[in-house]
Amino acid sequence: MKRSAVVIETAGNEAVVSVLREEACGSCAGRRFCGNAAKLELRVKNKLGARKGDTVIIEAPSGVLLEYTALLFLAPVLLAVVLYFVFVSVNEVLSYFLAGAGFVLPYFAAFFIEKRTRVAVPVIIEVLAPVTEYPPCCGNGDETL
Repeated sequence: MKRSAVVIETAGNEAVVSVLREEACGSCAGRRFCGNAAKLELRVKNKLGARKGDTVIIEAPSGVLLEYTALLFLAPVLLAVVLYFVFVSVNEVLSYFLAGAGFVLPYFAAFFIEKRTRVAVPVIIEVLAPVTEYPPCCGNGDETL
């Protein structure tokens, strides 16, 4: 998945970029004039040396995103159901507890995997141009008209 973004700050081989959320206002004709357009700030890998104010193209690794989607949406439900049915014959209260723990466990796993490996972090793949003028919705903090 590729998106256009504006670099807000840089630190070493990482940068913070501002991405306009297209789902929130992609079809709105007035999004350039709106001071309330939804934007998202992300920390990305900056291997190309983009500087503050540059317009860049970022890309998130799609294969990794699919794996995280499965881990965060499928694994909790499947693990909870399996643990419940495996342990319900042993002890019903224990099966409830283990099903709840099985539902939460994949979220902890995803958190620690991402914190250790950082493989799902988007990467700057292209530096387009420095920003010379900020639109009101993605600005530098001055949204006066």
